[in-house]
Amino acid sequence: MMQKIGPNMLCVGLTDVGCVRTLNEDSFRIVPELGLMVVSDGMGGHDSGEVASNLVVTALEFFLHERGEPTLPHGVAVAPSVEDDEDSPTLDELADPNAFCMREAVNYANSRVNRLNRERGYSEGAGMGATVVGMWLAEDAETGIIFHVGDSRLYLLRDEGLKPLTRDHSMYEQWKAFGSKGKAPSKNILTQAMGPTGAVAPDITLFEPRPGDVLLVCSDGLHGMVSEAAMAMVMAETNPDNLEAQAQVLVDLAKQAGGKDNVTVILAMVPEA
Repeated sequence: MMQKIGPNMLCVGLTDVGCVRTLNEDSFRIVPELGLMVVSDGMGGHDSGEVASNLVVTALEFFLHERGEPTLPHGVAVAPSVEDDEDSPTLDELADPNAFCMREAVNYANSRVNRLNRERGYSEGAGMGATVVGMWLAEDAETGIIFHVGDSRLYLLRDEGLKPLTRDHSMYEQWKAFGSKGKAPSKNILTQAMGPTGAVAPDITLFEPRPGDVLLVCSDGLHGMVSEAAMAMVMAETNPDNLEAQAQVLVDLAKQAGGKDNVTVILAMVPEA
């Protein structure tokens, strides 16, 4: 079902178990009243990856709903330490308070999964985990906030073509950043994920949607099976009348390529004026 976030961005979300796995560990959420769209890819198999991904998207939604309150359950503050240290910047003094809020939301979601891992007896660095990627178009914001941890991605199709707006937190990307020396590591070895450790360092960036933009938020069940060129072709043919059908085309392409993983997509666009 097509939904709208922000003043004029239309979006559709789909998820599919794929062709190999019996359990769908992906979760996604579109929350129009918050201007939020998010995808989370759970990891853990028997260690409850589907629980981790669902907890991540639920915790993010909860935090953003409650961001106007001074505290959240379990003693998690909206702006930790700000009131305790008069030298610390307030939310109003930060360059973009919504970016700060989004970082705290991701940290809160991570703490929820991490605490559950500890309650289940897992040591630091072990247990269920998840990726997270998405965009938040806050009601009072002039720009969107893109956030991610892990290797799920957000792509933008604009006049100059398709480009990822996120970079995977993976050993492979780290290897490329250091000059691609030696044997390339596997692309699916992550350098950070939501849940196994008590702290994460999410990438938070600002984004200004423009008329004609087409965005794709997806798990690696899509971008690991379908080339960027093929995704770009589908996105280039997207319009408000076929948005849901084009999202289904992307899922079908991943399954036609083998569907080795769960496939989740949110396809979004800003109609031309």
